[in-house]
Amino acid sequence: MSLSHTLKRYCDGGFPSLLRGIRDYFVYNKYKWITKYYTIKQKFSYGKAAPTVNDLIYVDPTNVKRSVHWSIKNVQVNNIWPLVGRLQTYGNFVLGGDWDIQSSHFSAIEDEKYRHIRIGLHQRFVENKSWGETDLDEFLKESEIYDETYQNPKERYDELDRIYESIKQEGYLTQACLKDGEASPQFDEITVAIGRDGELFWLTNGFHRLHLTQIIEEIDRIPVRVGIRHRKWQEKRHTISQAKSITGLDSDVKKILYHPDVQQMLNPRLKKEMGL
Repeated sequence: MSLSHTLKRYCDGGFPSLLRGIRDYFVYNKYKWITKYYTIKQKFSYGKAAPTVNDLIYVDPTNVKRSVHWSIKNVQVNNIWPLVGRLQTYGNFVLGGDWDIQSSHFSAIEDEKYRHIRIGLHQRFVENKSWGETDLDEFLKESEIYDETYQNPKERYDELDRIYESIKQEGYLTQACLKDGEASPQFDEITVAIGRDGELFWLTNGFHRLHLTQIIEEIDRIPVRVGIRHRKWQEKRHTISQAKSITGLDSDVKKILYHPDVQQMLNPRLKKEMGL
């Protein structure tokens, strides 16, 4: 919601409408402002290693085996804002704690909807079943779920078939390529969190896309946005960003030099020493 849209309310409905518009404007944009504040704060702490909302890295989708989508909701940013909804979508936070240890393997997801989506995609595209034969279709018929994308299952199934064929034939494209001209397409990318040891976790957005790329064998590299990093991991990135030579790095830091989230931290000398 833009400020111009809010002001238009005043022209259309007078002062009471303007007040409602101002309220909606601040509510709608609150999470973006929280993120901007932390972007600036983290820039002072980590310099060129500081996270940004535009951080895209390329990863092997099969390396994303676990999720913190549910466990992270118990974490609060600055002990104030729960990490839910738009904060997961717009975030680029550095957080301590045990949220990465409390992750769930995809095979043990407790959320029924996501569990049936995962199984249904495998049945459709690996076992070549019709959508009507999948556990997902049976689940949707027997359950009431609030999900706009599944209000019309037939349309959603057709869309998933198109996405699968598009990825298989054209490869996996960034949202910026697919949504040319749209504002902030990076916030529609598959978003991951990175744990203390560099493990990749699904955080939010693109659950279907992630699992489709894991099914399609030809896809071994996809762009993902990094929404959260564990503080211990970020400190290692910061150390690498300041390193003059590999010889000065601790052994646990040397182990992660080839991690996709570290590549942009490497200066020319480090790259030369690594043979890159």
